[in-house]
Amino acid sequence: MDAQQWQAKAELSSVPTLPHAVSEFARTLGFQARTLDDLRTCVSEATTNAVVHAFRDGRKPGTIVVCAQASDNELVIRVSDDGTGFAPRTDSPGLGLGIPTIAAMATTMSIGVATTGGTEISMTFPRGIAVT
Repeated sequence: MDAQQWQAKAELSSVPTLPHAVSEFARTLGFQARTLDDLRTCVSEATTNAVVHAFRDGRKPGTIVVCAQASDNELVIRVSDDGTGFAPRTDSPGLGLGIPTIAAMATTMSIGVATTGGTEISMTFPRGIAVT
């Protein structure tokens, strides 16, 4: 099983680097172009959610960790933060489309508590036919 982990400060400037890194990892393992597009979108949504929602109420930005594990059939990606945890917001600055987008694009998606006490979003993507 191939695995990789990336870490970045929870700031908007970090958001583009993480999806690109995960996509490049998946590309080297032969994942399809469509899957690469979907996982870039989903990792971008998950990392953006961490930046916008995990460190509110005056908290300084913490850390976002992205882990990817590939098996013969799929790629499992976990995006976690060390923020305040998953909670509804009446003052949400976003449109509320991130989680539904991930759920629609990924084969499976779940939200849980990260070992750091923040939020962890786990998503899977099919390996499919190898890119040539």
